[in-house]
Amino acid sequence: MSGREIVTLQIGHYSNFIGAHWWNLQESTFLYDAGREKGDDCVNHDILFREGITFQGAVTYTPRLVAIDLKGSLNTLNRSGGLYEDGREDEVKWSEDVTLHEAMSGPKNEYLTDLEMECEESTSKRKCDYSKENEDEDLLREGKKAKREANDEIFGPKFYQLNDDIRVWSDYMRTYLHPKSIHIINEYMHADEQRPFSVFGMGQHVFSDPDIFEQVEDRIRFFVEGCDQLQGFHILADACDGFAGSASCFLQYLEDEFHSKSRLTFGVTPPTLPDSTALDRCNRIINHALSYEKMCEYSSLYIPLSLATSLWRKIGAPQKFPYLQYKPELHYHTGAILASAVDTMTMPYRREDNSVHITDITQSFSTLGRKLASLSSSLPYVMAEDEQTFADSLMLLGDKSPWRSLSPHIHNSVSPDVQSCVVRGIPSDRLKSRKSLLDKSSLSDILQQYLTDVYSNTQNSGCIMKESCCVSAPFPHIFTPDINRLGFLSSSPRLPKQGVEKVPVMTSLQSSSEISNLFTSLHEETSRFNIRKNHRFLDEGLDEDAFKVVLDNLQTLGSCYHNN
Repeated sequence: MSGREIVTLQIGHYSNFIGAHWWNLQESTFLYDAGREKGDDCVNHDILFREGITFQGAVTYTPRLVAIDLKGSLNTLNRSGGLYEDGREDEVKWSEDVTLHEAMSGPKNEYLTDLEMECEESTSKRKCDYSKENEDEDLLREGKKAKREANDEIFGPKFYQLNDDIRVWSDYMRTYLHPKSIHIINEYMHADEQRPFSVFGMGQHVFSDPDIFEQVEDRIRFFVEGCDQLQGFHILADACDGFAGSASCFLQYLEDEFHSKSRLTFGVTPPTLPDSTALDRCNRIINHALSYEKMCEYSSLYIPLSLATSLWRKIGAPQKFPYLQYKPELHYHTGAILASAVDTMTMPYRREDNSVHITDITQSFSTLGRKLASLSSSLPYVMAEDEQTFADSLMLLGDKSPWRSLSPHIHNSVSPDVQSCVVRGIPSDRLKSRKSLLDKSSLSDILQQYLTDVYSNTQNSGCIMKESCCVSAPFPHIFTPDINRLGFLSSSPRLPKQGVEKVPVMTSLQSSSEISNLFTSLHEETSRFNIRKNHRFLDEGLDEDAFKVVLDNLQTLGSCYHNN
């Protein structure tokens, strides 16, 4: 164990969509060759993953993760994470008759079926004793594997079109989870239109039961106690429904119990939400007001994320990316875009060289009462497939920003106060150029020079990471045809059944006066409502005085971003 560990909480169905993609992205970059040397610009996966062992003695590598969702949200994934089972039911300590009611799960899609087959092949190979009677079977298995690898080399990895097959986040999650990872809220059903989990106070009420709260607390402590030098916590939390209330409970718990550890929170909202009635809009706005206020209070730094450009009175148009063709109504698509940004943005304090701590990020962005930052991304970061260098690509931008905002109501600032920029996946041979004024001795020097020239009044931090963002299956096929399989801009389109395997990515985390627009607009829209007429919030414990305190706090938070 290397220390500097981080424990992750995913609270909500959309958070788990993003999280499933995030763990898949990380696992796709694992290095299984023990003899292969890791550079300082590579990711140290021990920070977010933990090593364990199954009952059969097999070594495992699973996320330090506690994921919370509703009943009916797992489909084919069982609550134990599917890794540590030994074919037996847990012992039931009850002396009376027991009746087992088992809910039927849906069929596995093609991707999960193939993944299960590969795992079975790997397991059977490990169990093989290489006796004479097994030789033919081994040769046949090795032949199939070699044929599969040869086809991948020629045609690329198998092309999966999963858009119509994905119902829940576990339908595409390839990473195994520890049995302590999943907690299901049994009081509510996923996608229940008759009794939706749609009000902030519902999430608080569920965990007001000490026994239920303790179940999640025990899971958090299990992962924390397995750490040598805990850096802090990542929290992905739905900001638009009852899960926001649940997140506020556990953020307050983390603030009380682990006050010295950083709590970096991503409040996420899908770009398509129920918006057909005035009640839908009222619930959405008040839930966001309550969640933003509480998450800012209990987080070291709060980053709101959504591909909707606005979320209050009217849901804004989905953010556009020049080289993406995604469907905003699919969590499977939008979660992938946000996950690639979160994975890239968090790389500076997950590097092998240990040079940056998560506290360096949270403290530098949370001075003078500021608790919120915006995140932007360029997916992919565009470079031509020819000999265009990194410096040339930056010069071609001119006055244009290379990224698109992923934080609603916040535009990319031309002069942010603080900025952390991360670039990944730039080949080392794309360095030198005769015509560029940005020629330096390294990619890091080029990035730093660009940030200094374009954002001259900003406290800039730049980070170059070697690893590209791996976007092979089960990442959705959302790239335009002119992005080739290696993620570069091509003059000829990809083959129809050929996917993109990896892409360069650039992200920018910013703190700027633009953030005041978010708080000002949220305060104005929330102030329009008379909370006494919203019985669902009153029934869950929100009174008029508490509502006024929330409005005052939002106004105060917004004032921290006014540059006087």
